[in-house]
Amino acid sequence: MVELLLNDIQGLLLHSYTTEPYSLLNARFMFVNVKDRESGLHWLTALFPFITTATPPTEKPKTCVNVAFTFSGLRCLGLSSEILQSFPIEFQEGMKQRSSILGDNFQSDPSNWETYFKDEENLHIVLLIYAMDLQALDEETTKQEHLLEASGQIQILARQDAGRLPEGIEHFGFKDGSSQPVIEGNDTVAHPGQDIIKPGEFILGYPNQDGDIVNPLSIPEIGLNGTFVVYRKLYQDVALFRKFTTDVASRSNPPLNNSELIAAKMVGRWRSGAPLVLKPDHDDPLLGKDPDQNNDFNYYQEDREGLKCPIGSHIRRVNPRDTLFRNNPELSKSEVNKRRIIRRGISYGPIMPAASQNDDAVDRGLIFITIQSSIAQQFEFIQQKWINNPIFLGLSKDKDPIAGNSNKNANMTIQRTPISKKLWDIPRFTITRGGCYLFLPGLKALQKLAEIGASSPP
Repeated sequence: MVELLLNDIQGLLLHSYTTEPYSLLNARFMFVNVKDRESGLHWLTALFPFITTATPPTEKPKTCVNVAFTFSGLRCLGLSSEILQSFPIEFQEGMKQRSSILGDNFQSDPSNWETYFKDEENLHIVLLIYAMDLQALDEETTKQEHLLEASGQIQILARQDAGRLPEGIEHFGFKDGSSQPVIEGNDTVAHPGQDIIKPGEFILGYPNQDGDIVNPLSIPEIGLNGTFVVYRKLYQDVALFRKFTTDVASRSNPPLNNSELIAAKMVGRWRSGAPLVLKPDHDDPLLGKDPDQNNDFNYYQEDREGLKCPIGSHIRRVNPRDTLFRNNPELSKSEVNKRRIIRRGISYGPIMPAASQNDDAVDRGLIFITIQSSIAQQFEFIQQKWINNPIFLGLSKDKDPIAGNSNKNANMTIQRTPISKKLWDIPRFTITRGGCYLFLPGLKALQKLAEIGASSPP
């Protein structure tokens, strides 16, 4: 087993700050523009002591701070063209330019994004702050704002607040995060059904699933112990989701005349997190809460035809497990594990009242954050080939019913015998409000960035 250099890895890469042992339920993301290189380097040097590493805490921290850079941010700090061009092309181009690959069209088109995401040249840095409560969050924010102000020509373009919802649910009402992979060499205990993935799939400078060392940069020290981060602000249309599932149930025959079952079929789990593969007919909250059971399943033997958990449901699209290739579960699992991502999402906005199906015009949704060593081969692949692919695993004109880019032009098939049921003309429940691709360096790499920037010609 490869030993991870925990004190050189930013903490968010290996740890979910919103769960134990951290339990930091509040977050604030600060989007920063650097007017000149000298100011940026001065601030980076001042920030360094505040950065949280992946070394396990000896006591519960009040706050954690990490920092990540856009491609234009690295250029602003003074990296040479040679170094910059060694970064992967998708990172160089940025999320806005890759929007067609991601399916960001119609309401999700970049022209509709929040202003600070539209101008990728001026969005340089994202500061990620997590805190135990709002008071601690405000106190840490004040410290960071003072550092920014003292460094000179640096501007905060925007702030985004977020917070973990009760019981770890997301706004559609489902428990989130049940199927996270575990990075080999991390101190996280793997529960039954959790895949243990080689660190190179998530951390640069380590072996991946094929045994290759992943680090594309021309100066390897800059990549070592770093990773690439996808940040997306996703609005969730909760009222529309509730109306849709209620309407489908009202027009369906038993047992599908149940809006809870319709919603579970779309997601692939009940609201508690209990998987349909294990509980196809009714929710089981005790199972949903049990990490030793709620992810301990595959599809090839248990539900190959999707009669329990539909083939096009959200959880099967984002992780097909052992059914990517119809008659080869071993190869399927191997290939899927090369596409896995670590999710660090956190909700934003207040919960909509449980009984309401009326749009209250409140902004709520998910700050979708993923970690991967290759944005193109992991996040973008999942988004394009699995989530938005209408012929995924032999389907036809279907897309992910929860996260797909349907504009009432896609369906979902609920496999049944003798006749499957179609959910027709699914609207778009999740809308992209903006986002960016980021590089999250290791701590020694941050020092190297500062050294290179300081020695570069003006």
